[in-house]
Amino acid sequence: MKSALYEALKKFEERLHTAFPGAIFRLIDPFEGYDVAVEVTLPMRAVTWCERMKLAEIAALLEEEYDVYIGLLTKTAA
Repeated sequence: MKSALYEALKKFEERLHTAFPGAIFRLIDPFEGYDVAVEVTLPMRAVTWCERMKLAEIAALLEEEYDVYIGLLTKTAA
């Protein structure tokens, strides 16, 4: 794993837990040309548009800062 990618994932985890306490993520196979893909499980029954935008914002800032492309797959806690 490239060091920039590793650093971006560490920051992603930090920012994810700040924005969504109790959220978890795991790496999944990259799709659609992304460098890395993560499946994010949010601790709620339904994910709103605002919450998806907050996640997209986190990823976008890291993509710009580290020059890596992060694909997101979002689901809710069971």
